[in-house]
Amino acid sequence: MHGRNSINGAGGTITSIVNVTKDGAAMDNAYWNGSAMFYGNGNTSFKPLAGSLDVAGHEMTHGVVQNTAGLEYKGQSGAINESMADIFGSMMDRDDWKIGEDIIKSSAYINGALRDMSNPHQGRSQLGQAGYQPLNMDEYYTGSQDNYGVHINSGIVNHAFYKFATAIGKLKAEKIYYRTLSLYLTQSSKFLNLRQAVVKSCKDLYGETEADAARAAFDFVKIYDPNDNGGGSGGGGTGDDDDLEAHTGTAKILLFGVGTSSTIFRGNAAGNSYESLSSITPRSRMSATDDGSVAYFVAADKTIRGINLSTKNEFEAQGQSIWTNVVVSPDGKRLAATTEEDDTAIWVYDFDASNWYKFTLYNPSNQDIKTYNVDYADALEWNYSGEYVMYDAQNTINGNSYFDIGFLKVWDNETNQVDDGTIEKVFTSIPSGVSVGNATFSKMSPYIIAMDYIDNNAGIAYVKGLNLNTKKLETIFQNSVLNFPSYAMDDKSIAFNFNNSGTKVIANITLASNKIEDAGAQGTILVSDAEKGVYYAVGKRNLLSSKKDIISFDFLNMDPIVRGTVGSSNVNLAVPFGTDVTKLKPTFTHSPKSKVFVGSTEQVSGVSSQNYTGQVVYTIKAEDNSTKNYTVNVTVMATSVEDLISSKTKLYPIPTQAKLYLDYPGTFDYEVKSVLGQSITAGAGINTTTISTSSLTSGVYFITLKTNLGQASFRFIKD
Repeated sequence: MHGRNSINGAGGTITSIVNVTKDGAAMDNAYWNGSAMFYGNGNTSFKPLAGSLDVAGHEMTHGVVQNTAGLEYKGQSGAINESMADIFGSMMDRDDWKIGEDIIKSSAYINGALRDMSNPHQGRSQLGQAGYQPLNMDEYYTGSQDNYGVHINSGIVNHAFYKFATAIGKLKAEKIYYRTLSLYLTQSSKFLNLRQAVVKSCKDLYGETEADAARAAFDFVKIYDPNDNGGGSGGGGTGDDDDLEAHTGTAKILLFGVGTSSTIFRGNAAGNSYESLSSITPRSRMSATDDGSVAYFVAADKTIRGINLSTKNEFEAQGQSIWTNVVVSPDGKRLAATTEEDDTAIWVYDFDASNWYKFTLYNPSNQDIKTYNVDYADALEWNYSGEYVMYDAQNTINGNSYFDIGFLKVWDNETNQVDDGTIEKVFTSIPSGVSVGNATFSKMSPYIIAMDYIDNNAGIAYVKGLNLNTKKLETIFQNSVLNFPSYAMDDKSIAFNFNNSGTKVIANITLASNKIEDAGAQGTILVSDAEKGVYYAVGKRNLLSSKKDIISFDFLNMDPIVRGTVGSSNVNLAVPFGTDVTKLKPTFTHSPKSKVFVGSTEQVSGVSSQNYTGQVVYTIKAEDNSTKNYTVNVTVMATSVEDLISSKTKLYPIPTQAKLYLDYPGTFDYEVKSVLGQSITAGAGINTTTISTSSLTSGVYFITLKTNLGQASFRFIKD
């Protein structure tokens, strides 16, 4: 159907395990844990879950999602993740629109299914009743349960697919959605992004008829697009993949050994003008703050040490002889470290609180079920925000050991508190005999990483680049030793270890513009007799986005649609005469990575209503926690829309004979009808148009004028 070669797209083994228990008890669940499907035999709500084709398809699709869009399992992106699993599960068991109807117990689900894409309510009336899901954005769940509604709100986008597929057919619909998932959705996609991606996929594969069906389906569940026949999304800004501000500081490189020495040196970006920074032999790779003020490492005696990079003063940061690796957050506020105890944990030290926090590692699933088959973590690196630690870890499953890469959420910048240790994995399944590790971030693109990709069967350690959003993995260099890659400060090249006829050197290769593959040129030697180079720069830049603007603000559930005028600090809207302004729901878009509040309550576009009798202040909080206020002013027109349009319109001559002239200041559509409502002719105009009436018989006719304000009807006579 879709030409996909297994779950991972590369012919990987598909593993399903049945008769699974939870802590020795019967398990009322099935889940994907990143490597395999696990099926319980049911308990109070289900029969054995492996007995349902759509449940099996659902779990396998979670693996496909992880290998394609990698949708974060939280909020709207998590709801799309769940919806995609339901959609393709239902396409495998395509006789109906129900999920799990073969394995539910009627005592638990009185409507006969776990979920019904054609009828998300399933005859129930509210959240919490078995089988109930919201049908449209008016019913959107805004709480924190269920990972902020991943299973709950998936009913909305499920129903959009149902409406779409019944309009154009299941075959076309599933092809469009597979293209959407595999090409256009990203880790942080929201409902608006899903709508836009589906419309784009329709145009790619078929045309405007299918695109119009997609628009209608999303309109039905009230997920609108402000730039495509309607309104804003059910939440979220746009363009979450913004690059970081360029680092304008002086670029340098830290490395181990120059010549016969095995200690720490520093050179310029060109790999020369070396100077010694320490006489201590390091055990771990160096890690520097983003401003180049300080670097940390684990010494050979297993203590954590630091170096002030401006004065070259060395100091002991943690004196216990237990450490194997350490990295410092870009802002210098925290350390992340591992110990030699193989305690299956990553330790984080916060300098402000003077406290260590332990995060036990696990392998996640799509059902919040954690499997603790992680042996130990090794290489570490912080992301740009200082909230996540990227790590590699050895895992052992069924006696087979391999390294993979994960992201550990350790800090919340908004609250300035330790976070819950949620883990996301970069890869779902890794081919037998392959390990990945020593991952590093691009210096400017937070969604780009490079890594060691080790094929133990062939004895090859590739440098590979990965776009975390598109999941595109490309080869940068083929090597025979571990690479320990490091992006240059401008991301135009990457440094890595190389064995030059038995001599350790640091090599460098130019990158393509996508930053995940080479540009076609040969690699060059950057530093001889050295290894584990790390680029850094001296100087400050903004790591967190300060963008905090409202981009659009409309009332799109109204007929006609009311669009706002967004100024530098205000939004103005005029609603039709008679509108109840006490409970209007705006749809809006805003700066990437920002959040929107009224008072202390976070707002969800298309969901959160307000009373606009007076001015309402919306606060946009940027990623760096700076804020900007917008005052929203809603005025009610003093006259009806029809009267307002009539006051601007001229229709002459009346009675008419051969020609009728229509003047209106702006763009408009018109339609001429008989007194019985039969359509006779239609057209469009700007400011003025001439309508031929020569073919009309004598009598009374009506013309309907549609404008950006709404529509109005006029009566005229043909002689």
